[in-house]
Amino acid sequence: MIVNKAWIPLLALALVLFLIPSASATERLCDVSFEDCRAPLLKLIQNENQEIDTAFWFMDDTTISNALIAAKNRGVIVRMLVDPRADEGHPTNTSILNTLASDGFQMRQRVANGILHWKMMLFSGQGVVQFSGANYTASELKPFTPYVNYTDEAIYFSDDAIVVNSFRTKYDDWWTNTPLASFTDFANTSGITLTRAYPTYPIDPEMDFLPTNVAKNNYGTRSQAAINAETKQLDVDMFRITNADITDTTIKAFTQGNLPIRLIVDSSQYRNPWNSHKDNETPGTKS
Repeated sequence: MIVNKAWIPLLALALVLFLIPSASATERLCDVSFEDCRAPLLKLIQNENQEIDTAFWFMDDTTISNALIAAKNRGVIVRMLVDPRADEGHPTNTSILNTLASDGFQMRQRVANGILHWKMMLFSGQGVVQFSGANYTASELKPFTPYVNYTDEAIYFSDDAIVVNSFRTKYDDWWTNTPLASFTDFANTSGITLTRAYPTYPIDPEMDFLPTNVAKNNYGTRSQAAINAETKQLDVDMFRITNADITDTTIKAFTQGNLPIRLIVDSSQYRNPWNSHKDNETPGTKS
């Protein structure tokens, strides 16, 4: 075979470009049913050198709180949004919050109606955000026995800039939320001017930060629209179902739309009065 030497540089360039890793964002869903999802979280804390912004309902894992203390001691800025109303059911959370407060962490507490259901950490220097429904407790971040004894959680890590920047903006919104009084001082922020740490970025339209005043972004509105648009099958995996509108839409899809539906619920919640809306009409297969 005769090769035109003029093509060699172009072939070499093409090979180099092919071998360069994609610059697209790395997004990972860590599955607690068999993975230790606390380990990558601790690594992010240990590797951060600029700022960590975190919010949580409760934290009773001293491994995580000690890692945050170590980060602060090496000069990392750490801001915290907390909710002491979790203390009643999680006494270790009380001692951890008190320890963090005495160590000088700047902490704001949610006082508005409705708990602080954010469970997230944003690592500014690394451009990564972690968020999920899991609290910062070992039992919700890693399995006791893989696939046998575990809490059914999925921990999301993302370095997608639009996702990370959405959290930056929303976190600053809540951190500086003094006019609406949704948050007040818990420790070490009284009497200081609360300022935004980041520029204000547009919120990713795929994300819904509750509560929202934009109806089209509402979780319930989106869920019902997706259910109504489905024509093949609906699979539901939900710890607790308390939204009557979403439930009615699901029942209608099953009874009137003949849509096959599978439903996985937590047996400890199945007979919870909050969770039993039209229980006798629950569609599909319970697993």
